[in-house]
Amino acid sequence: MGVESVCGALTGGVAVLGVMFASDKSLGSESRKTIVADFYKAFEKRFGSDNCQQIKDKFSDDTLGCQNVVK
Repeated sequence: MGVESVCGALTGGVAVLGVMFASDKSLGSESRKTIVADFYKAFEKRFGSDNCQQIKDKFSDDTLGCQNVVK
């Protein structure tokens, strides 16, 4: 997004989870919320924040950029 607020890799991951589980009628909305919340918490634990600038400062690389975060 370029505004260095919430990490784009995180928001992209949340969007992917939304698409993956949106049509799964076997999961209730609370289960989907739990999946997204667990992903968000795991991301913050791994990278220490959800803030783009803080993550870039620690994990970005001049050659790969944020590819390691996205992976």
